Amino acid sequence: MPVESDLEAHAIAFFSRHAGLVAIHAQPFTLRYADDQGVHRYTPDFLVVYDRVTRAIVRLGFRRWTVVEIKSKSMLDRDPDAVSRRLAAVRRLLGFATVVLTECQLRTGRARP
Repeated sequence: MPVESDLEAHAIAFFSRHAGLVAIHAQPFTLRYADDQGVHRYTPDFLVVYDRVTRAIVRLGFRRWTVVEIKSKSMLDRDPDAVSRRLAAVRRLLGFATVVLTECQLRTGRARP
């Protein structure tokens, strides 16, 4: 599967370590949404699908269908509100669970919903 960074490659390995993985879709769709800041387009890094989710991965914020955004901690720290708005649009318009993973979460196994 093509990836855009080493961090995304680590994320794929992270997804694969959890039982029940069915599919990983890279850049699965582009969502158009509007908020109080205007009209935007957003393409998430991954849509991850599990046929069952273990307690460990549920604690991370995953559900059977989860949109995952991969960001370095430094990039996330620069504009966390932008990422939050994008993922809120995914939840509101599509109903998918959402998770943000940084190198910190990939290392510790704790994700941000």
